[in-house]
Amino acid sequence: MTISDSIIISNLPAANKKINWAKFKQALLRKYPKQIAKLTNSSEIYNEVLLITSDIQSAIAKCSYSVNQIQVSRPLPTKNLQKITIKRILRKDWQCSRSPTVKSILNAQI
Repeated sequence: MTISDSIIISNLPAANKKINWAKFKQALLRKYPKQIAKLTNSSEIYNEVLLITSDIQSAIAKCSYSVNQIQVSRPLPTKNLQKITIKRILRKDWQCSRSPTVKSILNAQI
């Protein structure tokens, strides 16, 4: 049996889709009970792998749902961006020095 000739084709949902994993698990548990039949030859194994793969892919398709795209917000005014930049610089300076004067200036920033 060779592993290099993989039959698994990845058809995962797009990035804007999520998977309900609890529903996916229930779908597969209903389809496959705890015990799987004993397979004797390689063709039975191959056919079972094909069947399980297609069942997993169909379960993913049934259990995935679309997520609304986050709308891009308007850019912040430059005055606010400058305040954010100053506060980040002060925070980094305080984290490195732990100076009480820098901390009081940082806390005074809005």
